[in-house]
Amino acid sequence: MSLLKNVKNTHDRSTAKSLLERRTIRPKLYPAAKFDASPINIIDEDYDFSLDLSYIAIVEKEPFCGTKNESAIAHMNELSTMSGLFSNDIKMRTYFVAKIFPFSLKGEAKTWFNNLPPGSIDSPDCLISTFFRNIFHRVLDMLFCRNFLI
Repeated sequence: MSLLKNVKNTHDRSTAKSLLERRTIRPKLYPAAKFDASPINIIDEDYDFSLDLSYIAIVEKEPFCGTKNESAIAHMNELSTMSGLFSNDIKMRTYFVAKIFPFSLKGEAKTWFNNLPPGSIDSPDCLISTFFRNIFHRVLDMLFCRNFLI
């Protein structure tokens, strides 16, 4: 903003400031949800961090596939435990889980996630509730079919 010191009148100064602000990269870091293919669209400066690739490698070794032999609760507990290694701050831990979550899925679970509408997840709580609604909905369907067939 040292360029603004050389501008003499207030009108020119505000015009120059406006031009400088429009040339910054910050607005370009947040794409509009309608152009983003990811279901996760959390808009918060604290969510703007990169994951260490080692975390991604860990969750990709034992992904959640959405099979009937897997526990969705155990999967989310594992991600939550891993978030404790990332940060002690509760907000950052929930953001970590939201950030790592897509990498922890494979098979049917990954297909389900990729088919969510772009930008439909706007918070970690929304992600978790959407995930559990999908998983438990499928479990209830399986139980209903099994009871119906018996």
